[in-house]
Amino acid sequence: MNQSTAWADLHLKMQVNLIHFLEVELDLAETLCDMAKSHADPEHRAEILGKIKQAIDTVRYFSAKIVDHCTRKSILDRVDDLEFKVEK
Repeated sequence: MNQSTAWADLHLKMQVNLIHFLEVELDLAETLCDMAKSHADPEHRAEILGKIKQAIDTVRYFSAKIVDHCTRKSILDRVDDLEFKVEK
């Protein structure tokens, strides 16, 4: 295996791991959003919503590093949906 092939493999693995991380982050944020909606304590609800907004910012930032346009769009569509749910 030459050096360029090794770098290509490393880059591909990095992309796979990045996408997986962003999907997990969105799954967690969506679960938190469902919890926040049903939480009785408004102070705790606001804290949860703040964490969701941090997750949204994180995913938006790191999604710019996704090479595949369709995958990036899919992630950002989920972010938009989540953001809509949070502001509802």
